[in-house]
Amino acid sequence: QSKAQQLIDKNLYKNPDNVFFERVDANDFNYEDEEIQFSIEPRWASRWEIKIYNKTAQEMICKWPQGLFVIEDKSYGILGEDYSHGVHLVSSFSIPYRIASQSYIEYSILPKGVLSYSKKKLKKQGPQFIRLIIPISINDEEKTFDFKYKAFVKTKEKKR
Repeated sequence: QSKAQQLIDKNLYKNPDNVFFERVDANDFNYEDEEIQFSIEPRWASRWEIKIYNKTAQEMICKWPQGLFVIEDKSYGILGEDYSHGVHLVSSFSIPYRIASQSYIEYSILPKGVLSYSKKKLKKQGPQFIRLIIPISINDEEKTFDFKYKAFVKTKEKKR
């Protein structure tokens, strides 16, 4: 599927598992202001694709080690996933990452030690709430970006 097909509307995203994600308390699934732009895609199982674009003339610092996934009121650290020279690596972010002016970083991230959602669990127990918290230093000012999502599976209505 194309990205256009996956983003159902400005606030609703369908991943390849046919799990729907709705951004809570926001008008748009992603985020953009005059300094920064986030593109976030919940993908397979626990992996989320994230792209952070620095729109300023100064360097930004993404503080991954302090970032969190919050899944149903429990906090988890963020792991980064990387493919380097044909080797699949999953590791904790141990240092902050710099984002040069007018450039971006792109990562696959996942919560440390748990699946962020399970289609089977969503079908059985109903919607699940997931937050992604990313602290970033912008122009020497600490900002925390807190994205809240509701994951759910659409059920088919039974015919009578």
